[in-house]
Parts: sequence; C-alpha cells; structure tokens
Amino acid sequence: MTDDAFETALLKADVHPIEGREVFWLVVKSQLEHIVSEIAINRVPGSQSYISGISAWQGLVVPVINLEKYYHLKTVHQLVSRKKLLVRTAVQDRKNVAARLFIDIPHDIRMKSVSKKDCAASPGLLAETAGVEDLAGIFEWEKDKLLLIPDLNRIAAGKTVGEQ
Repeated sequence: MTDDAFETALLKADVHPIEGREVFWLVVKSQLEHIVSEIAINRVPGSQSYISGISAWQGLVVPVINLEKYYHLKTVHQLVSRKKLLVRTAVQDRKNVAARLFIDIPHDIRMKSVSKKDCAASPGLLAETAGVEDLAGIFEWEKDKLLLIPDLNRIAAGKTVGEQ
C-alpha cells in the first residue's frame, strides 16, 4: 500500500452502469465495524423510503439504509439484501457522538486499497442526477468504474437529499 492509499470497502451498487462505468459505493475501512447477515429488520410505518427498517444491535436500535434509494438512483434488480454493513460515523450537531447505520448490501463486498492518485474526481459526471450534490465524493477509477462516496454524517443526522 502506498503512502497516499487508503483501505476501503467497495460495495457494488444495484444500478445500471453510468456512461459505461460500473458503479460502486466506497466506504472507508475505518468506518466499517461489521458485516452482518441474517439480522431481523423491523419495518417502520411512515418512515422515509430509503429506510428499510430498524434492527437491534448490541443494545442499540440501528436504522437500515438503502443508499440507492437515499440518493434517488434507479435500481436494476431491487435485490433483497441478506448482508448488511454496519458503519460508524459522527453526527455533526453533537460532539463526540458516534452514530451507527446498517447499509443494505445487494452484492458482495470488495476490500481494496485505493490510491488518491489513481482516482480522478468527477463532480460533473452525474450533474443531471437528483441527489448527487449530497454525495461526499464522486471518482472515476480504473477507467471503467465509478466510485460514489455516501455522506454518512448527513444520513446519520437524518437529513434528506437536498435538505440544508
């Protein structure tokens, strides 16, 4: 691993390729706590469409989030995710408070070292897609892949796409 590389979890998004590029969600390994399968999810009537439900985890109630729905990306298969990625993030409005989220994983996870110099920022690539302004980053990688970095702090704070 080079000095500018960072360890990541790449989650294949359940969306059509964008301009011929496979789409992946990128989560920094330091935010990753667990990969969990077969957890009980309780639906929450009246919740946002991107919230698949809530689940109990080590004494906590943790929301289960579908990133494709949160960012208003049209799904390909609408797969039922058996695995969930438990991530940790800070909540901006509260000091020293860590929030946890489960993220639906419709496909396998790839752990990968990604170098900043190997990624080209592509902020204008999805300019016509609603919600992408709320991503933490968009990068082209290996010429045929697009990495979307979800803003987990924003999601944990309960802000919807476009909300200030």
